[in-house]
Parts: sequence; structure tokens; C-alpha cells
Amino acid sequence: MKNRARLLQTNEYDLLLRMQNNLFDAALTKKYICVLEGIDGREHECEPGGCEQCLQKWLNEEATAKW
Repeated sequence: MKNRARLLQTNEYDLLLRMQNNLFDAALTKKYICVLEGIDGREHECEPGGCEQCLQKWLNEEATAKW
């Protein structure tokens, strides 16, 4: 199952709560936080401004996150 399909099957409340918790944890130690870290909780090697390609790539990957 691709990440895009997994997102569509996730309850909005659960997704938002997961994002809040993951982003809070990341904010304690990082200067730049990627939205994907909020969704799947993994650290992503992001470059500010490279989000379009990164998001497209992630959506087409197989879902492997713990969620």
C-alpha cells in the first residue's frame, strides 16, 4: 500500500493527533521540521525549498511507517 492510500484510510483525528505529537517531539531538537516527520514520525533528510519533489516521492513510496 502506498503512503497516499494509507493517508486516505486514516481517520483525520488520529492523523492530526499523530502529527501534533511527532512535531512537538521534533521541535525540541531541530531547527527545521518537515511535515512528513509529523505524519510518519521518521526523520527525513529535507532541504528547505525541496518540498514538492520530496512530498511527491513520499506519496508514491510503499507505506512502511509505524502508523
